[in-house]
Amino acid sequence: MRIPYLFALIFLVSIPSWLVSQDLEANQEILNKALKMSIVVRLILPDNEQETAWEQSGEQITLPGRPVTLKLENKVLRIYGLFTPYILKGNDLFLLAQGQVWIFNTNGKELRYFSYVKSLPVVAGEKVFFFPLGRSSGSQGSDFYTIEIEIQINALLNNIEEGTAQEDGK
Repeated sequence: MRIPYLFALIFLVSIPSWLVSQDLEANQEILNKALKMSIVVRLILPDNEQETAWEQSGEQITLPGRPVTLKLENKVLRIYGLFTPYILKGNDLFLLAQGQVWIFNTNGKELRYFSYVKSLPVVAGEKVFFFPLGRSSGSQGSDFYTIEIEIQINALLNNIEEGTAQEDGK
């Protein structure tokens, strides 16, 4: 009677270690595919394009095909963005940028609405710039600011090629 209990105990002890090793392998595969997206948002003064009135930056870890969201709101402006990276081959990436911009007057009444969808090929580490309201020029008046969104995508573990090879089954 004691032998079956001993066998059951050994079996139950060995299952968790087998599951842990599978979890570690799955986690390593996910980490190999993970991307780090750095986003910097700047408000540039209309008189001098070299001078920044406000800047906010952040980083987020994502997987190919999973969007990183950006949300900026105040009384007169609301910007929502979704930035979705995809791995093409090697260090070549594809970035899908979707966004919506609302401009309000000081009473909260909606004055303008813009939406955009842009897709572009990107090399890992390359900086991409978006201007959701366009770029200001000196002729537009002194109250027209430029909003600049800078995006840079890198592999979390610096091995985008390995992640692609595993994905393709090579």
